[in-house]
Amino acid sequence: ELKALQESSILGMGSSDVKKILEGITAIIERVIDAEKVVMLFPDEATQELVAEGPVVGLNDDQVARLRIPLAEEDCLACEIFRGGKVAFSNDINDVRIVPRFREMLDIRTVMIAPLRTATNTIGVIKVINRREGDFSDEHVRLLSIISSRAAMVIENARLRDELEASAVIAERTRLAREIHDGLAQNLGYLNLKLPQVVGLVENDTGKALEELGSMRQIVQESLTEARQAIVDLQAPVSNK
Repeated sequence: ELKALQESSILGMGSSDVKKILEGITAIIERVIDAEKVVMLFPDEATQELVAEGPVVGLNDDQVARLRIPLAEEDCLACEIFRGGKVAFSNDINDVRIVPRFREMLDIRTVMIAPLRTATNTIGVIKVINRREGDFSDEHVRLLSIISSRAAMVIENARLRDELEASAVIAERTRLAREIHDGLAQNLGYLNLKLPQVVGLVENDTGKALEELGSMRQIVQESLTEARQAIVDLQAPVSNK
């Protein structure tokens, strides 16, 4: 338990990369519980399924792609845990709650599933699979409970940071678009209208044409300055503070 606490306490520190966090979680479970296969499943609102999401341990890409469980499926341990159950394991190879097609595909002999539950909702489940029969115990349940509770909080925080960063990017782009419209775009529109008039003045009133060209040159310089600043702003990192 101390090892599980120590391992899980560093999850997400200094990182908001959800993929890296998931990789860290699966690696911790593999080490602490000596698991042969580890996979996390998250709800897909569009299809109403629990869908496997990598990184994983012990599964190939085809197995991950095929591991989709309808949330409405009856006699499904993963769905039962997601809907509100606690960490549970099954060492019974004939347990009807283990969906037969997945038992065969993943060569399941023993399985343990934990909810990824935050303070407000359940965001997914962790599935730990071994081929060894009778392999999981109450001690493993305690360990996975520690890891899953910490993992859920870290995953949720990382997702919230991603949402905040995305909102900050959208707000910054909106600001830049407004500034470009109010400044650069209007200047270019004005120059586009003014240029034919200046061309007409060249033959009839050279002095006036030169005066107008001087004004237009000033506007071009201002527009170049605005364009360069817009480029700098686009290249600068966006803060979500």
